[in-house]
Amino acid sequence: MQGNLLLGPFPAPGLRPPSPFGRGPDPAGAGPLPTGEGGRRPGEGLQFLSRAACWIPLLSAAMKRRLPWLVLGGVLVFAVVMLRTQGRLWICSCGYVRPWSGNINSGDNSQQLFDPYTFTHVIHGFLFIAIVQLLWPRMNEVWQFVSALSAEALWEVIENSNFVIQRYRSETVSLGYVGDTVLNSFGDILACAFGIVLARRLGVARTVALAFAIEAILLFTIRDNLTLNIVMLLYPVEAIKHWQLGH
Repeated sequence: MQGNLLLGPFPAPGLRPPSPFGRGPDPAGAGPLPTGEGGRRPGEGLQFLSRAACWIPLLSAAMKRRLPWLVLGGVLVFAVVMLRTQGRLWICSCGYVRPWSGNINSGDNSQQLFDPYTFTHVIHGFLFIAIVQLLWPRMNEVWQFVSALSAEALWEVIENSNFVIQRYRSETVSLGYVGDTVLNSFGDILACAFGIVLARRLGVARTVALAFAIEAILLFTIRDNLTLNIVMLLYPVEAIKHWQLGH
């Protein structure tokens, strides 16, 4: 019996293939095989399906590897569409693009790729991957990464809604905040991805220590950080606002 791994065994010369209905091979010359409707021989469709089935595990394995990244790509496209729908610009209305803007009181804040608030999104990465690992500890690591980064993309959409923007303008130090550009949101998502990867490498203790260090540095350099941002957004404290404004 000859053959190969994909197509199965070939019959020896002089023998017809075994019938799909359990009959053994007939000697050569026993007459032509009967045909059904359309000229097809019995079992021909089953043979085709059995051969095609050999490829299913290969296709399934490839799709399983690609599916998380396809899902992430879909989430990012959805986020961009929503940001544009909400009126967010691709880049700063000033017309130029810079990789960094360090002055949070300038018109470039939240408009360029990175700014001091980018570091708060690194902490987002710490938090989101921790939440995902607590809720789904047995989830594949790639899917955990995709889930955490998808949460960041969703946050970007919520943060740039008109309601939240007005809340920032009225209750926080960000008096002139007009929302992030799509470019800045992309930088924030990149920072979150970096935070996720970094947290995996550092472990819990060092990740927590780094988060406190980032918060402390931001507190003393720009008088704002992730903690104050959340406090002022949810429960504004006038004394904190006056301190942030330098009064």
